Amino acid sequence: MIAIRDVAGEAWRNLISGATRAFIALAAFVMLVGGIGLLQVRGLVDVAVAAGQFEASGAVVQVLNAPGRIDGAQCEALSSYSGIASSGALRAGEDIRLAALPSTALHTFEATPGLAAVLGVSSTATATSQGVWLSGEFAEVIGADSEPLILPLLDGGSITTSGMFAYPSDGRLPALSYTLVSPVPATGAFDACWVRIWPEDDTAFNLLLLPWRPSGSRDETEMPRPQQLNTTLGIGFDASRKLAAQPVWPLTFAAIGVGAVLGFATIRTRRLELASTLHAGLDKTALITQVGLETAVWVLLGCLLLTPALGITAAINNPDPIWSAWYPGLRTVFCAGLTALFGAVLAAATTQEKHLFRYFKQR
Repeated sequence: MIAIRDVAGEAWRNLISGATRAFIALAAFVMLVGGIGLLQVRGLVDVAVAAGQFEASGAVVQVLNAPGRIDGAQCEALSSYSGIASSGALRAGEDIRLAALPSTALHTFEATPGLAAVLGVSSTATATSQGVWLSGEFAEVIGADSEPLILPLLDGGSITTSGMFAYPSDGRLPALSYTLVSPVPATGAFDACWVRIWPEDDTAFNLLLLPWRPSGSRDETEMPRPQQLNTTLGIGFDASRKLAAQPVWPLTFAAIGVGAVLGFATIRTRRLELASTLHAGLDKTALITQVGLETAVWVLLGCLLLTPALGITAAINNPDPIWSAWYPGLRTVFCAGLTALFGAVLAAATTQEKHLFRYFKQR
């Protein structure tokens, strides 16, 4: 039995001499297995990007319109239920005229505080200031920036801005375009309840009618129906189905197969050399150990090279934590590395000294 130090030394000499073709095997592993891993990671990131776009478009907001029959407090309280990210009630306010736009009557709305989270209001208020929220389009018209702004009114008064919210003309209901929204306490009746449900939850949809207060009529047709704020990207996203449609496991198994074939082929092409080594007196266990060490070097190096590449790919434009896309890619690469090592060991184990002359003729 040869000492492990001698076996490791022989493996090292084979590596630096190029006898193992480790560089070729490494390049093939990085290109083939790495390509599969990167494809897998990018597919998962694309689903996350699409989900982010769906959410950002306002498609996850449901609007329950029932003028004068929405309980503001009940609507505000919906956000405490599981599955509902945020909620807030809205009602029409009085039209105003700004001194800067005297010929234009500007629509205003009153909203409960919870609507700020539904709209994604970016606050510009200080600890001592309060004011209205501006839609992004209206803020551009009057040249408002991220600082609180005092807007003189035509009648001599003024209002102060305390936040802005994005409301582009991308298919959303036009209710809040070019408007001012004033936060008010969640008391009394409102005209609409806005609810943000994300991730999608069927149970949460069943709660949308809780703030509605019927007029007392028995006519069932008066019951309001929730309306999606923006249907441009579809009425639903179904992230679970889209993730399930990703070929994560088929790609993983493909990489495992590629790794096994690559490891086996790398050693199988050296069968004449290995059979000669056995003929010279090296025992099979030492040979298998030597081959395993030689293969482990380029497999480990390939995995180390691909780890940051997969991480960078998982991070590019990904709105979600990168680990959710990075981990499947890492799993694929390291599993392929293990099967490459297994394939190499199998090739060494099936190499027979008695077939030396056959290998010589087939060289």
